[in-house]
Amino acid sequence: MVVIYCQSCGAIVGMVNSIKLADGRQMNANSLKPELLAKPVSELEWKVQATRIKNMLSTESIELVGQLITKSHAEMLRIPNFGETSIAEVRRVLKTMGLDIGMCTE
Repeated sequence: MVVIYCQSCGAIVGMVNSIKLADGRQMNANSLKPELLAKPVSELEWKVQATRIKNMLSTESIELVGQLITKSHAEMLRIPNFGETSIAEVRRVLKTMGLDIGMCTE
């Protein structure tokens, strides 16, 4: 189990047991780098709708990459004003780190 810890607020914001890969295989969450999970989404390299995406994620209390990868596509679509373009940008940014939405299960 990997604990997602927010350094800025000093709180544990989640725990992850396993990771679902794109091909459907499961892997142990311990293989993830903790510094990636603890990275604030506000520091990611957004190209499309940067301010809007950061604000919408913040409104939903999604502050860290570790929190973001636990959200499914359907959960992301339920965020007000968060559509396919925003999801595509989130997935593009996560892909640069070898991550994706919906890849972790608690």
